[in-house]
Amino acid sequence: MRRLVRTITTAATAATLALGTALAPSAPAVPDTEGCTEATTPGGDWPMYGRDYTNTRTQQSEHRLAPLKAAALTPRWVYHTGNPSQVVGYEDLAGTPTVARGCVYIGDAAGDVAALDANTGRRVWRTPIDLSVDETGARAGVVVSTIFVDQQQVLVAVNKLGGPYVLALDARTGNRLWQSPALDTQPGAYTHASPIVYQGAVFVGFSGPEGVPTAQGGFAVLSATDGHVLKHTYTIPEADQLTGDAGGGIWSTPAVDTATGYAYVGTGNPFSKQKEHPRTNAILKIDLNQSRSAFGTITASYKGLIDQYTPILRDLAKPTCMLLPENPTLPAFPPFLPPLEEARDSIACLQQDLDFGAAPNLFRDRDGALLVGDLQKSGIYHVVRTDSMQAARRILVGIGCLVCNGSSTAYDPAARQVYADVALGTLMVAFRPDASAASWLSPVGDGIHYQPVATADGVVYTVDSIGFLDAYDAHTGLPLLHRPLALDGAPDAIAALAGNGVSIANHTVYVAAGSHIIAYRPLL
Repeated sequence: MRRLVRTITTAATAATLALGTALAPSAPAVPDTEGCTEATTPGGDWPMYGRDYTNTRTQQSEHRLAPLKAAALTPRWVYHTGNPSQVVGYEDLAGTPTVARGCVYIGDAAGDVAALDANTGRRVWRTPIDLSVDETGARAGVVVSTIFVDQQQVLVAVNKLGGPYVLALDARTGNRLWQSPALDTQPGAYTHASPIVYQGAVFVGFSGPEGVPTAQGGFAVLSATDGHVLKHTYTIPEADQLTGDAGGGIWSTPAVDTATGYAYVGTGNPFSKQKEHPRTNAILKIDLNQSRSAFGTITASYKGLIDQYTPILRDLAKPTCMLLPENPTLPAFPPFLPPLEEARDSIACLQQDLDFGAAPNLFRDRDGALLVGDLQKSGIYHVVRTDSMQAARRILVGIGCLVCNGSSTAYDPAARQVYADVALGTLMVAFRPDASAASWLSPVGDGIHYQPVATADGVVYTVDSIGFLDAYDAHTGLPLLHRPLALDGAPDAIAALAGNGVSIANHTVYVAAGSHIIAYRPLL
């Protein structure tokens, strides 16, 4: 997934993590008309990847899109980014449309950020991002995550030569406000993560390039005022890096407990083929309270399944794996294809890509204890106590396989139910974190599914990998809608490993599909 959704190049020049820079717009915003028209009737906003800080991906303010209405959704408007078709397996729009104060905000692979009128689809402004070009002429800067709307500014994570960064734009005009320094300066570092803002601090994860056994993942915390770096933290401590531990990229979006100021996020695979650090394939607990001495550090972690499923398999693989040399000089690779060395080493070491690709959910059990739940690519949904970071439950909901179970789940607080799209098949699964069996299963049937799940008013939504908008009754699993996006104006909406999502706001379902945004409302 990470190899398929980003567009970064093989070389980057190291830079120093310094103060952010206020920008005069070298590539100015292009306003088309007046601003967005705010909704006159409440239907809720969707200002960030998970809709709220706990990543419920549930629109609790929606009460006009009940199952019968959802079954009759039809396009209200369609917006095309204007970009040419992308490489097979990759979509121009790879995030969830964010919606706030009457605007829909999107960023695309060609380097444009745009605001659309949420009611009509009229483009209000468009800001081109200044992209570097490598020696082959390929773009080296893309947006492959979801925009965060923070009061009067929108925050965009951008990949670029020299390291990924965060760009802040004026939400009303698209004018540039500030640009952060590089989140990380390893050659080939990138971000697939969506930024969040908590009490004046911007959190965004990054990863080092796969195929480099010394590459490191981690996160940066920036000032929301001017983008300067408050903290830069690698997943793996420096002392352990010196002994050969590597990896642990963060490419999902954290859930934040706003009462305590702690964030929770999953991490990626170990990059070393011969050892696995406790913080890789794990859920981290991170302090985001700027008044505490531990601010910007990892205070605890929970280990998921190791990359070989069990220690027994790891021990069986050691004799073969130890014969393969670690290669710290292996260059970062262009997008879409891993180096043969990495594939060979991973297979020989029985590594199966079992990291946490889905964003976690925060919720409470019946006794009031705060839990974090996250779907691992192994097919297990881990329910973890946030106070001890110990497992409360491990729920098998899917079958683990390469590039499987990377779709972010939704949690409906009213129903106390999780909705997940899992392999193989694929299936939409509904379950309660404290139940012994699934509430229901319903086939999706698109093979591999990375698009996140969203819910509203008793309906579960997703975009599938064969180009359909799917909707299910949240109580029964009965399919309500299987609508071909190509017939609704998005002929390029088929991308097997895309992470584009659905948001629900203003009594409208907004779908990112290929290079299009489609706004759906009920026919009746």
